[in-house]
Order: sequence, then C-alpha cells, then structure tokens
Amino acid sequence: MKDGTINLLWTSGWDSTFRLLDLLLVRSIPVQPYYIIDPGRRSLPMEIRTMGRIRRHLENLFPDAVELLEPTIMCHVDEIPPDPEIREKLIRLRSRNHIGIQYEWLARFARQFGPANLEIGIEKGPASLGVNWFLAGHLHFEEGTSGTGTWVLNESDRKTDLSLFQYFSFPLFGITKYRMREVAEVEGFLEIMNMTWFCLRPIFGRPCGLCHPCSIVMNVGLKDRIPMDAHFRYHLKDMTRSLFPHH
Repeated sequence: MKDGTINLLWTSGWDSTFRLLDLLLVRSIPVQPYYIIDPGRRSLPMEIRTMGRIRRHLENLFPDAVELLEPTIMCHVDEIPPDPEIREKLIRLRSRNHIGIQYEWLARFARQFGPANLEIGIEKGPASLGVNWFLAGHLHFEEGTSGTGTWVLNESDRKTDLSLFQYFSFPLFGITKYRMREVAEVEGFLEIMNMTWFCLRPIFGRPCGLCHPCSIVMNVGLKDRIPMDAHFRYHLKDMTRSLFPHH
C-alpha cells in the first residue's frame, strides 16, 4: 500500500464516490477502497456494476489518477466474526432512535480486520434524521495532511454506546450533497458523479423512488437523478401517506 493511503468504505454511492474522486483527482492521494458484500441488499448487483463502470471511466479519462486507486478489498458479511459487545451497543442505540443494522457489522469489520480510520461517507444532514441524530454534537474536526482533515468521535464518547463509531472517520460530515455537486462541477468530475448508485430497491435496474435514499435524493436538490416513473411513485407514496396517515 502506498504511503498516505486513505482507507475508504466505497459503495458506488454519491457521498463515498465524491470522497474517492476528490482524493484521487483533486488531491492526488492514494485510496484503498473497501466494500462489504451483503447478499440481502437488493442493490448489491447494481453497486458492484457501478463501481466497475466508474473505474473504467477513470481509466479512460484520468489514467494517471487511477494509478492511485487500489483494487477494492471485498469482504462477505458472513466472514466477519460476531462481536457481542458491539451487538449490544447497537441494540441499545436502536432503542433510542433508528440506526441501520449495517453499522453493527461495519464496526465488527473495522475492529477485527483493522483498516485504520476507515472513512465513511456520511454527509452533513438534519440532526433529527438517521445516523446524524447520533453523531451531531459528538464529533470534532481533526486536521490532516494535504487538506484531508476529517471528523472523528469525541474522546469522551468512546466510553459510551457511541463508541460503535470510534473505528471510523467522517470526512464529509461538514458538507451537503448539493455542495458536493457544485464542487464536482467546478473540478470537472460531475459526469462521473452522475454515474453513482443510490437506490436500495431498484426496479428493472432503475431507481424506485420509494426507498429512503431515493427520498433523500428527491429532497436535497438532486431530483434530476430520479427518472420520471420513480418521480410518480415518490409523489404517489407521499399522497397516500397524507390521505391515510395511520396506515
């Protein structure tokens, strides 16, 4: 592995791909991507296919930069040994608010296989939503080399259930998805960003407009990435909820 390599959880999504491209194309910093294979994830084939497309595009357009991109290290979720301590922390956190089960096996992976400061692409968002609810007010910014500063868990929180996040760093926690789009356009890699995948329940290989990531895309100024049939499903879902709020 090259000196100064950044360990990045890359899913082919908007956030992690922005971090990948910013490191490679803007900062010329080598990247070691990681991907956890979850066979229960319906978007798995699309994510793997999209990562391949992005690599090929980089090879064609930025051959020097792609030399900095290491082959993706993949690990099947079933290959990660159980960790009762981490499991209990997740259960207690979920009793407070919703948090995805993936953070449990990501923490197990990082703890047991040890990629140092594994970066996760969690962008700046409302403190009332998702994992931001847990992280807001519990991270601090640390300067890094070559402008690669990142957000990490406060030392005082490493003795609580939030220590689930101590294995990661969050370089995008101070930037929104829309701001990423603006930066990508200025730096000349918006075309690649538009190849990224986000939908959890694709319909015939296209975004569904119904899952949580599709809803986020619709509401952060990126709705042009959603096809019209998915727009229809999204608005129909909202209309149904307003008409039948308790169903």
